[in-house]
Amino acid sequence: MTPSLRLGLTLLALALVLAAGLHYLQRAKPSVPASPPPAKAIPAASPPIAPSSPQGQGNIEGEVLLDGPPPPMLPLKVGADPICARAGAMDEQVLVRDGRIRNVVVRVANGSSAPAPSRPIEINQEGCIYRPRIQAAVTGQTLLVRTSDPILHNVHAYFGSSTVFNQAQPPSSRAIELTVGDSVGILKLRCDVHPWMLAYIVVTNNPFFGITGEDGRFQIEGIPAGEYVLEAWHERFGKKTSQVRITPSQTLKVSVTYSTEDRNR
Repeated sequence: MTPSLRLGLTLLALALVLAAGLHYLQRAKPSVPASPPPAKAIPAASPPIAPSSPQGQGNIEGEVLLDGPPPPMLPLKVGADPICARAGAMDEQVLVRDGRIRNVVVRVANGSSAPAPSRPIEINQEGCIYRPRIQAAVTGQTLLVRTSDPILHNVHAYFGSSTVFNQAQPPSSRAIELTVGDSVGILKLRCDVHPWMLAYIVVTNNPFFGITGEDGRFQIEGIPAGEYVLEAWHERFGKKTSQVRITPSQTLKVSVTYSTEDRNR
């Protein structure tokens, strides 16, 4: 073998050794993991919203008592009018059963003002008597006065001593429509033709009121919790007031007592 051939083979062998070494080093080199994708930003939590609990409400149930024997109610003096005489009506100023008084309006006197209901209150003239005799209404509420009688009546409305309305109502006429006004107080209706015909409307500024029924009991529902003045009114015995506290989801039991000597002044 010539010297030049031997040199060529030696250089080729060195090249193969170097290539193999490089290939080994590349395989042995530890792999560097790829960088993870940036984490998504987590939005900040919204502050908790306090539960909106409506103001608590409570109820009142009660009775109105009369201390002493009730005054006798006599037949009405209707004169010679044959239509009115036929009804044979009795005075209904004081109606008492088992010591409890009917037709007493009990209201929350200092409640928050509220809009008048869209539904009107109604009074009918029947047998020369206003029916119902006692009602309550919210300021601004509509009043309809009807007649079922075949004779002429006259609807004369007073607020205190002031006339607020005065109109004749013939038989079969349309209902008279008016509002009870914007002031708290007593609206009194009277027929100038038949002066025993009376009706009273207690005008208040809120819907929290009740009227005693035949059993002398009343109920007022949905009153916002708080302290109030409770006022009772009767056409003969007048007003009685008391302080009450309404507790949410509770029913307050109350009792109002009139004396036979009490008078509406």
